[in-house]
Amino acid sequence: MSKYSTSSQTLRQGSVLHVTDSSATMMSASDIRLNDWAATTMKAYVSAKFAGDDNEETIEHLCQAAERAGFTVTCTIRDYDDFGRDGDQVEPLVEYIFAKIEEAEIVLIDVTDKGMGLGVEAGYAVANDKPVVLLVTHDADVSPIMEKLALRIIPYQGFEDLTQQLSALRTAQS
Repeated sequence: MSKYSTSSQTLRQGSVLHVTDSSATMMSASDIRLNDWAATTMKAYVSAKFAGDDNEETIEHLCQAAERAGFTVTCTIRDYDDFGRDGDQVEPLVEYIFAKIEEAEIVLIDVTDKGMGLGVEAGYAVANDKPVVLLVTHDADVSPIMEKLALRIIPYQGFEDLTQQLSALRTAQS
């Protein structure tokens, strides 16, 4: 599956032509779905690599940025596992993650720090036809596999910048 870049969109093969009164643009099926939820409160599944207490504050900021941008956020690390304090319950945790991804309208994954679980979540989201948007600080790299799974990649500098970009993602589609 090859990617094509246009001015503000990353599109995949199988895109459709979206025509309005004033313009015609190529849109993927995921972009069309983005139009459907741009004007409403959206359910977002937010994920990041959990590294113990070292990044609890970062994960909270990611969730807050998405909430300020108008998303209703589910974050497994924060909501289910209480930042690792509830112990290792792998099977129920995986079931919970998959259920929340299925409920979400969009999946936001911060890939600044790499983690195998992030790839599993992204792959599951794509397999369930959920748009995946990768979040990454400007100084981090995105793996080629994650790039292929993503509808969009949002590089950000700080959480205010991330909030603005997530807000723009919603409003640009309305």
